[in-house]
Amino acid sequence: MSDSEEKSEDDWPYLIFSSGGEKFAVESSSVKEIVRNNTIYPVPFAPAYVKGIINCYSSPVAAVDWSLFLGREEQVKRKETIFLVLKDCEDIALLVSNIEEFKYTAEVTRQLFPQSEDHGCFSGTISWGDSMVPLLDLKTATEKIRGDLENS
Repeated sequence: MSDSEEKSEDDWPYLIFSSGGEKFAVESSSVKEIVRNNTIYPVPFAPAYVKGIINCYSSPVAAVDWSLFLGREEQVKRKETIFLVLKDCEDIALLVSNIEEFKYTAEVTRQLFPQSEDHGCFSGTISWGDSMVPLLDLKTATEKIRGDLENS
């Protein structure tokens, strides 16, 4: 494939990250950029999983702790802050613990969940090493985050 050709959705790699001691995957085409060590400014009356806002090119972006969003325990000690700024919802960034790896479609087995069932913020799983990693459904997650922010 030449550089000028458009990549299909299946050609994009998956970004595997950790948060709260667990591994998760997201299609890398959904991530606008990875930002490190940005200052978090607290915001009153926000849901507990919204740690505050970060400044991203002079625009406020909600810093969402992914572990807290899922109802897991907060990871207090962090060497650095890593944010995944989302492409289609540039006002939300996921605060994660570590970027683990990028894996191309040919390197993983993807298993999608049936669309007729509610799987929360996950659309399926991908294989990573000897384990299966949950694949985020960012549309569902960001709708819930926006709804919680509007109601807080």
